[in-house]
Amino acid sequence: MKNTRKRYLIGVSALLIIAVGCGVALGRALNGDDDSMFDDTPKSMEEILTEIRSLMQDYSVTAYIVPSVDAHNSEYLSLHDRRLQYVTNFTGSAGTAIITLEGAALWTDSRYHLQAEAQLDSAHWTLMKEGVPGVPSRDQWLLEHLPAGSQVGTDPFLISSTEFDRMARALATGGNRLITLERNLVDIVWNNRPAQTAGPLIPLEIKYSGKRASEKIADLRVELTANKAAAIVVNELDEIAWLLNLRGSDIRYNPVFFAYVIVSPSQIMLFTNPDRINDTIRDHFKSEGITVNVRDYGDILSGIEDYVEDGGKLIIASSCSQAIYAHIPADQRVQLYSIIASKKAVKNSVEAEGMRKAHVRDGAAVVRYLHWLEENVDSANVTELSGAAKLREF
Repeated sequence: MKNTRKRYLIGVSALLIIAVGCGVALGRALNGDDDSMFDDTPKSMEEILTEIRSLMQDYSVTAYIVPSVDAHNSEYLSLHDRRLQYVTNFTGSAGTAIITLEGAALWTDSRYHLQAEAQLDSAHWTLMKEGVPGVPSRDQWLLEHLPAGSQVGTDPFLISSTEFDRMARALATGGNRLITLERNLVDIVWNNRPAQTAGPLIPLEIKYSGKRASEKIADLRVELTANKAAAIVVNELDEIAWLLNLRGSDIRYNPVFFAYVIVSPSQIMLFTNPDRINDTIRDHFKSEGITVNVRDYGDILSGIEDYVEDGGKLIIASSCSQAIYAHIPADQRVQLYSIIASKKAVKNSVEAEGMRKAHVRDGAAVVRYLHWLEENVDSANVTELSGAAKLREF
């Protein structure tokens, strides 16, 4: 009975340490440099909101949306893209802020209700706890707080085309308009904003990928023919990394790099920082059996224009940004659920074996950790922090 109770306590302790210790203590340790995104003499919350509201009047908008995503719909962001954190001090990975001329509110899900309460300045921000009865959606709140005929502004790169359409329809029921602004208002007021990262690219060898980039591109071109399209625009960072068998580190703890890709029947265009295309990457492309033309990351819209001018149709994913969607005439758009996401979800034999081996390594580490925990838990010196630190050793 005593041993059963002990094992039960060990099991519960292990779960708490892994879930809480690693999720909170380790998370804080890993993200301890978040404050580096701010100036040595940062603006006050009142100064930031006052400057944004002044710009809102210049752009003739009554409300401005600040989401927690980047131009590729990523949830986890580089310091360069943490606009929501800059204007709210909220460091959670999911949330949306809306600033009006009279107030400001932040919506976030139940994972972050307590965190947001602690981090928001209640003198300037109202917390909207998503999932709590009686809390209005963003659309409802705007309809309740804005006079008819108001314009709501957003950055077209930071909202998907499907979400833009949905929200525009909702606001229209109150006689309001959702519009896109050429410049991001947060970027304008954010002094010394961190530069976009452009770290080295890492080739993923065939022994890990199981399929060459040339084969993946060939599969995509079959889809082009089936949809009578001239090209496909790839927006999601994980899909680009998978397609080209490349990895990066532009977003901490995410093996991706900032880029867009356009694939046509005869060409592969990679839009990224050209400085990182070195001999190693050129050799990688050669070994993968592909020829890649590289253009600057910021040239994506002009790259799309080249295909639009030729009159062909372009395939875009339903998750693509409103900026890309609006840049393609309606009669030249073919919008589908991501073709690459569907293909990437089906693992080849090499990928499946790699996953199995990873699970074995992870499982062995957890078993060794649980053995250590069983041997040491009676000493009463094991805490969530010390347990998490020990787990990292394994």
